[in-house]
Amino acid sequence: LQGTVTAGVFLHRVSGVIERPLIEDVGPRPLDARFGYGIQVTGETQSPSVAHVRQCVVRRVDLAGILYESALGTISGSVVTGGDFSVVWLPPMFGPTVTADNVLAGAVEDEPSLQAQMSGAPAPPPMALPGGDGE
Repeated sequence: LQGTVTAGVFLHRVSGVIERPLIEDVGPRPLDARFGYGIQVTGETQSPSVAHVRQCVVRRVDLAGILYESALGTISGSVVTGGDFSVVWLPPMFGPTVTADNVLAGAVEDEPSLQAQMSGAPAPPPMALPGGDGE
């Protein structure tokens, strides 16, 4: 998927597996310059979605590579670069399990930390998680 706006892949109130897509150049919504997620998974507080993200490549997104909102799941074997945040989840009691075999450039944040960053602070420095081989 290339050159989309708002979100490259969007799961809403469903559960599933997102495996091996290449998602690039996701811009914000033209109406109000908001959003810009490579993968967006949303559920409801009383009924969270469950999404397993496997071996995905997400590059050059406007805000966050992967957003979990009232959702659970895992992120494994994925590469996320080019956004201010690689993975964001909210509310704090939800969110994915992020395995050690991902490469994530940008902060991995829960919602309170995201709100602090969006208040005008500069984007966080890139971060790479160690590979699955123990490095």
